[in-house]
Amino acid sequence: MALELAHKNKIIHRDIKPENIVCVGDRIVLADFGIVKAIAKENILHTNYSFDKTKRLGTPGFMAPEQIQGKVLDEGVDIFALSAVLYNLATDHLPFDGDTIEQILTQVKSIRCVIRVISIKICQLNL
Repeated sequence: MALELAHKNKIIHRDIKPENIVCVGDRIVLADFGIVKAIAKENILHTNYSFDKTKRLGTPGFMAPEQIQGKVLDEGVDIFALSAVLYNLATDHLPFDGDTIEQILTQVKSIRCVIRVISIKICQLNL
């Protein structure tokens, strides 16, 4: 609900990770909105927004490729990070891991290439 509300208000969190998802009583709370970014002119923070490239902020193991590369961001970066959190919860591993941001980005790019090749081959089956 918190992420949905943020996105409806044109705000992205940019640091979704297990440490920022906490239990408070019987509620699950999304915490640490310290590096949020407005992604539309009209936003709840009443701050300036920019579709320009963005500084690398976040936790590398949970960052979307465009976030790692400092590209223009949208709500997808939070969805990617939430997916990485769920993967981590299910497997006790990060989906992409490395000692540097560059190593993580290399892994993300390589898996995208594999997915693209598999998609092309499936499409060529004429099912």
